[in-house]
Amino acid sequence: MKSTVGYLTMAFLRRNWHHAICNTLDQVYPDELKTLYMLYQREPNGQFPRHIKHDAPFRIIQRDVSGRWPQLWILKVEEYLRITDAELTFIWDEDDRYPPLYTLRMVEALEANPDKAVAWTLNNYSAKRDSFKSFRHECPIGCAVFRTEFLKVMTAKIVW
Repeated sequence: MKSTVGYLTMAFLRRNWHHAICNTLDQVYPDELKTLYMLYQREPNGQFPRHIKHDAPFRIIQRDVSGRWPQLWILKVEEYLRITDAELTFIWDEDDRYPPLYTLRMVEALEANPDKAVAWTLNNYSAKRDSFKSFRHECPIGCAVFRTEFLKVMTAKIVW
């Protein structure tokens, strides 16, 4: 069985949005099972950015979320959880690059271990302004995959 996946992108910096779309497009996984969620915040001028026009072969859902740091991060997660229908949630850092088999491998790992709720890898790629390199992602949340129902339970227990 192949799970539906939601790629949760915080969409912090406009210059990195294309990474989120390219990462999703490059994944060797059925397009009909992929949804990219772009969650925007207000720009320095106080306005929300324009939403991206696209003809991607997978769904892209774009939402504006109001708030301030540090609560903005969790407000975006809560909005995502309110609107998603994905079985698995990928934290999709738009300034990182994911290998093409990343989604497939993470889905296979969770499907092979139904008693587990989270999977992650420390191996990743960083795509910065003038560099593209492999690195060891020491923060497990940065490249974590959650069973969405578990993420809902976990998020409901956060106090801020």
